[in-house]
Amino acid sequence: MSTKIHVDASAKAFKRPLDTIRKSVTTKKMAICIAITASSVEDPTQGHLLMLRSRPRKSKAQALFELPSGKVLDGDETAITSIERIVQETAKLKVLGVLGTFGETEIDKEKNTTWFKVVVEVDGGIFADIQLCPETHQGAQWVPIEDGLEGYPVSPRTSKWAWEALSALEEYVSRHFVDSTKLSTHRAQRSINSVELGRRTGNTCTIFS
Repeated sequence: MSTKIHVDASAKAFKRPLDTIRKSVTTKKMAICIAITASSVEDPTQGHLLMLRSRPRKSKAQALFELPSGKVLDGDETAITSIERIVQETAKLKVLGVLGTFGETEIDKEKNTTWFKVVVEVDGGIFADIQLCPETHQGAQWVPIEDGLEGYPVSPRTSKWAWEALSALEEYVSRHFVDSTKLSTHRAQRSINSVELGRRTGNTCTIFS
């Protein structure tokens, strides 16, 4: 994996060696929650967030949607390396850029883990060939930012983090493509719901063994 990807100034700290980052945290472990985003090919103001549907370990448990995430490993050169590896292992996607962070860094005292949260864009966008590990996930869905999480079963933590990611994506889109007034106009003129999106991307998610 190559780390020669675009990294926004707000996330440049992740380019530092892991040893340097470890010195700044108080926990034994580090992990990263990754908001994978993409824009509609026809309309760049239409941002989307990739949600993965988990495969429950218990037969009667509900299959919840979640954001891709993973541990930072000792063998990773930088946190950027960790991000690329987690996205590759989770969905077989190639990271093109790290657009920034979302929410605040959080500490899970019970698991002695510091959680970083970043927003990335991937090669292929909403038409990318998503390949999921059958042991952990059973489906994927691109969620338009204007639709929010309605209809997606999620855990309380995922709900909080996903809303933070959607807000960060909305801010990024408005900052780089249109002002807030124009963005509102685009939303009024064009609405892509999950059914339409699923019809367009239904053949781009497979399960790998």
